[in-house]
Amino acid sequence: MVIAFSFGDLAYAALAVFLVAVGLGLGWAFLRLAVTFDRLSSLIRGTERSVLPVIEKVGGSVDRVNAQLDKLDTATDSAVDAVEAVDEAVRSVSFAVKRPVQKLAGFTAGVSHGWASLRARRGWSASVDEAKAAAARREHDEITLTLPREREFHRVAHLVLGGLAVRLDLTIENLEDIEIALDAILDRTDPQAGDITVRMALRDGALETSVGPLAPRLLDEIEREADSGLGLRRVLDSTVEDVHVDGEWVRLTKKVAARG
Repeated sequence: MVIAFSFGDLAYAALAVFLVAVGLGLGWAFLRLAVTFDRLSSLIRGTERSVLPVIEKVGGSVDRVNAQLDKLDTATDSAVDAVEAVDEAVRSVSFAVKRPVQKLAGFTAGVSHGWASLRARRGWSASVDEAKAAAARREHDEITLTLPREREFHRVAHLVLGGLAVRLDLTIENLEDIEIALDAILDRTDPQAGDITVRMALRDGALETSVGPLAPRLLDEIEREADSGLGLRRVLDSTVEDVHVDGEWVRLTKKVAARG
């Protein structure tokens, strides 16, 4: 008996073998996947049992830290209140001490200027008036700068004057006028005559700049009436509103205006 076997039958047989192989492979893969999932589930359950107590402990620690922070915040508020109280006390003491010191400084400046005025062969009444005016000026806040008379140190006066102008928000025109007047006096001083002092203070909308001590020759030139030439007095009159000789000192008064 002869069995007919064609290429079609061979193809079907090969396909059947292939499908059986694929089925076995998929079964094996699903089996491995099931084992993996089982292990993963066990790992998750073990991690959950280990991590949850830790999380609970961390939560308890955070709660305790928050409680301590609340206490620290309360302590900080108390410390801030204490600092504010101390600050108010210091301000009160400073205010109480500042005024007598200003009065004492004014009295000292008044005696000094009055004696200088008396030495300049002025009358007793004029010297008393000068002393009173100097004491009143000294009681206000002012900047005092003492420097050598050499020309290279004049830049220091410019820096201080510029800083004061920035703080007071002065215009460029005001600053330039005061610098010109100040340089006109400093440039005529004797470099070998020792240190010179420049005092600056803002009073009633005017910047007062006092320079001294000055030589009698320079004081006479400042007090001399301006002539037709470009002398010192003409320079001062063109840059400041008032020029006043006070003993060995000269006081320049410039009305100032803020920018804008």
